[in-house]
Amino acid sequence: MTQQVMMVPKGPANAGPIGLMGFGMTTVLLNFYNAGIAESGTVGLIACYGIFHGGLAQLLAGMWEISAGKVFTGTAFTTYGAFWLGLGLFDLLIVTGHLEPGDISEGKCIWLCIWGVFTFLMFLGTFRANRTVQFVFLSLSLLFFLLAGGVYSEGVHKAAGVVGIACGASAMYLGWAEIMNEVYQREMIPIFKIKWE
Repeated sequence: MTQQVMMVPKGPANAGPIGLMGFGMTTVLLNFYNAGIAESGTVGLIACYGIFHGGLAQLLAGMWEISAGKVFTGTAFTTYGAFWLGLGLFDLLIVTGHLEPGDISEGKCIWLCIWGVFTFLMFLGTFRANRTVQFVFLSLSLLFFLLAGGVYSEGVHKAAGVVGIACGASAMYLGWAEIMNEVYQREMIPIFKIKWE
């Protein structure tokens, strides 16, 4: 019986799966709450998890991607990591009674629309990537716009939760696929690559 040794590629490692899992798992957790499935007491858990896994882990992944010369993924992970750090801190301050936000409906709607536009612009940068990356960004853009509408409508807010679960799950799938495909040095898990002539 011959023993196989896994070759470790030289050069910077792929930090993408760290960022994708940080984003995906936190997004799924938040959107189970948005969809009305997880109870309101979950907000503190979401805030803490958002700060560390959604925020800090993504921020680090973004920095590692930038240092490896990957501008798109570096920008995405760093920016969405900062989003999660800010949202997590905001929610944590509210849950612990250190911040009384008052009525911020208009401001929250504008904030979510800004993120929707930014994410759609990032989606335009995915046309040469794989279909899974495209789905993550397109569904995330839709999620932000639905959450903006959900500021004024409970039904739209719950629909946003369903879209958010799908978005986060697709990011987790992509992160898992990148890990497995790199470990086995072949496409074990399809990511639906686009073939360019």
